[in-house]
Amino acid sequence: MLTFPEKIIFTLLALASLGSALYSADRIRRIIRRGRGEFKLDQIFRRLWEAALKFVTLSPTWRVRLWPSLFHALIAWGFTYYLLVNIGDGLEGFFSGFVFLGTGMIGNLYRLLADILTVGVLVGMTVMLVRRLTRGRPVSEG
Repeated sequence: MLTFPEKIIFTLLALASLGSALYSADRIRRIIRRGRGEFKLDQIFRRLWEAALKFVTLSPTWRVRLWPSLFHALIAWGFTYYLLVNIGDGLEGFFSGFVFLGTGMIGNLYRLLADILTVGVLVGMTVMLVRRLTRGRPVSEG
């Protein structure tokens, strides 16, 4: 559990991070609004569902190369899961004796999946780094 000063510092840093994320999202929104056409809200739930499905399955990336797509997926799924892990760690830091998702089978599966995805992220990042360094692709054209 965090001490009181640590809770204050954590809360301030979390709010600063949230503010930065909101600022970035607003910047992206303004850039998109400069484009042609209208922002359509028709069938919004279907479109949100399709976007979420693409986000989770990474379906657009599987079309070209299987192995790089697999290692990219390990990285993306791992970091996506880290959002849940960070929420759990934050709650455990604020509440004494609190164990996110408990100590039973569900909590143990949650922690096991976090460990497995951490290995997946490390393997994926290593493979993608080695691939980048050995394929000789330039970082920038110019």
